Amino acid sequence: MVWYFMDKEILQRVASTARIQLTEAEIEELSKDMDDILKHFAEIKNIRTEEEMYYVYDTENPLRKDAKGHAENAFGIKDQFTKKEGKHLSAPKSIK
Repeated sequence: MVWYFMDKEILQRVASTARIQLTEAEIEELSKDMDDILKHFAEIKNIRTEEEMYYVYDTENPLRKDAKGHAENAFGIKDQFTKKEGKHLSAPKSIK
């Protein structure tokens, strides 16, 4: 089984990237926790399945049926824009 080790140097670089300061005690505790997490991921990585994996949940949206349709007034929408530059349309800024 492949196992990765989270040493203090790597944990300090992660903390620096996250812009947090850790005490030596926190580094020691987090190092052990990260090692446990990495062990679990290594175990999951080594799982071999013979059969196809299935998702537990349904991936369809039950609230609507997707259907191909035709927009009745697709070109009329373009006429509502006040600023046009060739094929490009501009709308007013909505975020302040």
